[in-house]
Amino acid sequence: MSAGSTRLCLEARQTWLELGPDAVVVLPLGPRSIASDCLRHDPPTALEVEQAIDVVEEALLRTGLPQAPRGTIVTSSTLLRALPGLERDGADVAAALLILRETMHHLGYDAVRVVGG
Repeated sequence: MSAGSTRLCLEARQTWLELGPDAVVVLPLGPRSIASDCLRHDPPTALEVEQAIDVVEEALLRTGLPQAPRGTIVTSSTLLRALPGLERDGADVAAALLILRETMHHLGYDAVRVVGG
Protein backbone atom coordinates (compact mmCIF):
# COMPACT_ATOMS: atom_id res chain seq x y z
CA MET A 1 0.00 0.00 0.00
CA SER A 2 1.43 3.39 -0.93
CA ALA A 3 1.71 6.42 1.33
CA GLY A 4 -1.51 8.42 1.48
CA SER A 5 -3.71 5.41 0.86
CA THR A 6 -5.98 3.32 3.05
CA ARG A 7 -6.89 -0.32 2.48
CA LEU A 8 -10.62 -1.01 2.67
CA CYS A 9 -11.83 -4.53 3.40
CA LEU A 10 -15.54 -5.25 3.16
CA GLU A 11 -16.49 -8.45 4.93
CA ALA A 12 -20.08 -9.68 5.10
CA ARG A 13 -20.81 -8.15 8.52
CA GLN A 14 -17.87 -5.86 9.21
CA THR A 15 -15.72 -3.35 7.38
CA TRP A 16 -12.19 -2.42 8.27
CA LEU A 17 -9.91 0.39 7.22
CA GLU A 18 -6.16 -0.08 7.42
CA LEU A 19 -4.97 3.49 7.82
CA GLY A 20 -1.34 2.52 8.40
CA PRO A 21 0.85 -0.30 9.71
CA ASP A 22 -0.50 -0.01 13.26
CA ALA A 23 -3.80 1.77 12.65
CA VAL A 24 -6.85 -0.34 11.85
CA VAL A 25 -10.42 0.84 12.35
CA VAL A 26 -13.23 -1.72 12.35
CA LEU A 27 -16.82 -0.75 11.56
CA PRO A 28 -19.43 -3.16 12.96
CA LEU A 29 -21.24 -3.40 9.64
CA GLY A 30 -20.69 -4.87 6.22
CA PRO A 31 -22.60 -5.26 2.97
CA ARG A 32 -24.54 -8.28 4.19
CA SER A 33 -25.66 -6.66 7.45
CA ILE A 34 -26.61 -3.39 5.73
CA ALA A 35 -28.52 -5.31 3.05
CA SER A 36 -30.42 -7.48 5.52
CA ASP A 37 -31.08 -4.70 8.06
CA CYS A 38 -31.89 -1.82 5.71
CA LEU A 39 -32.24 -2.74 2.02
CA ARG A 40 -35.35 -4.93 1.88
CA HIS A 41 -36.28 -4.35 -1.78
CA ASP A 42 -34.39 -4.90 -5.04
CA PRO A 43 -33.82 -2.23 -6.04
CA PRO A 44 -33.88 -0.59 -2.61
CA THR A 45 -36.39 2.20 -2.02
CA ALA A 46 -35.19 5.76 -1.45
CA LEU A 47 -36.18 5.48 2.23
CA GLU A 48 -34.19 2.24 2.62
CA VAL A 49 -31.12 3.87 1.07
CA GLU A 50 -31.46 6.86 3.41
CA GLN A 51 -31.75 4.54 6.41
CA ALA A 52 -28.65 2.62 5.28
CA ILE A 53 -26.74 5.89 4.85
CA ASP A 54 -27.70 6.90 8.40
CA VAL A 55 -26.41 3.57 9.79
CA VAL A 56 -23.07 3.91 7.97
CA GLU A 57 -22.70 7.59 8.91
CA GLU A 58 -23.30 6.75 12.59
CA ALA A 59 -20.68 3.98 12.50
CA LEU A 60 -18.17 6.32 10.86
CA LEU A 61 -18.91 9.03 13.42
CA ARG A 62 -18.28 6.59 16.28
CA THR A 63 -14.74 5.96 14.98
CA GLY A 64 -13.78 9.49 15.99
CA LEU A 65 -11.89 9.95 12.72
CA PRO A 66 -12.24 13.53 11.47
CA GLN A 67 -12.82 14.37 7.85
CA ALA A 68 -9.43 15.27 6.41
CA PRO A 69 -7.69 14.93 3.06
CA ARG A 70 -6.66 11.26 3.10
CA GLY A 71 -5.82 10.39 -0.48
CA THR A 72 -6.88 7.06 -1.94
CA ILE A 73 -8.82 4.05 -0.73
CA VAL A 74 -7.35 0.80 -2.08
CA THR A 75 -9.58 -2.24 -2.43
CA SER A 76 -9.49 -5.60 -4.18
CA SER A 77 -11.08 -6.14 -7.59
CA THR A 78 -12.46 -9.49 -6.39
CA LEU A 79 -13.86 -8.04 -3.19
CA LEU A 80 -17.53 -7.93 -4.09
CA ARG A 81 -17.59 -11.28 -5.89
CA ALA A 82 -15.75 -12.94 -2.99
CA LEU A 83 -18.44 -12.24 -0.41
CA PRO A 84 -20.42 -15.43 0.31
CA GLY A 85 -23.59 -15.61 -1.74
CA LEU A 86 -23.17 -12.17 -3.29
CA GLU A 87 -25.14 -11.56 -6.47
CA ARG A 88 -23.93 -9.08 -9.06
CA ASP A 89 -27.14 -7.05 -9.00
CA GLY A 90 -28.36 -7.62 -5.46
CA ALA A 91 -28.73 -5.55 -2.32
CA ASP A 92 -25.26 -6.65 -1.12
CA VAL A 93 -23.66 -4.83 -4.05
CA ALA A 94 -25.72 -1.71 -3.36
CA ALA A 95 -24.71 -1.90 0.32
CA ALA A 96 -21.01 -2.33 -0.51
CA LEU A 97 -21.07 0.67 -2.82
CA LEU A 98 -22.96 2.69 -0.22
CA ILE A 99 -20.35 1.87 2.45
CA LEU A 100 -17.54 2.82 0.06
CA ARG A 101 -19.24 6.08 -0.94
CA GLU A 102 -20.04 7.16 2.63
CA THR A 103 -16.53 6.30 3.82
CA MET A 104 -15.00 8.36 1.03
CA HIS A 105 -17.38 11.27 1.59
CA HIS A 106 -17.25 11.47 5.39
CA LEU A 107 -13.56 10.72 5.91
CA GLY A 108 -12.16 12.79 3.04
CA TYR A 109 -10.95 10.29 0.43
CA ASP A 110 -10.74 11.61 -3.10
CA ALA A 111 -10.17 8.42 -5.09
CA VAL A 112 -10.54 4.67 -5.04
CA ARG A 113 -8.00 2.33 -6.62
CA VAL A 114 -9.02 -1.23 -7.40
CA VAL A 115 -6.20 -3.77 -7.29
CA GLY A 116 -6.10 -7.50 -8.00
CA GLY A 117 -7.07 -9.89 -5.21
